[in-house]
Amino acid sequence: MWLVSRRLGVASTLASVVMAFSRVYIAAHFPHDVLAGLLLGAAVSIVGYLLARGVLTRLITVLETSVAGPLLTCAPTVHDRPAVNHSMVR
Repeated sequence: MWLVSRRLGVASTLASVVMAFSRVYIAAHFPHDVLAGLLLGAAVSIVGYLLARGVLTRLITVLETSVAGPLLTCAPTVHDRPAVNHSMVR
């Protein structure tokens, strides 16, 4: 989530810490079990990102050059904007 948005990263980290605390608080797990799970989850996420980043970057590059233009545009084009009826505007 940190790779997508700082705000989502903070929210997901806070949720993870609260969940980890709750698991220890209700005695479902020992603290070292929860810490190991948090560290393993972080490690798997980082390794998965590093492995998938190159493949996804190449795939997007190939698709952008072979299909009709950029796939990841955020700005709407002129054709995407709704027509304005100026007789209704005051």
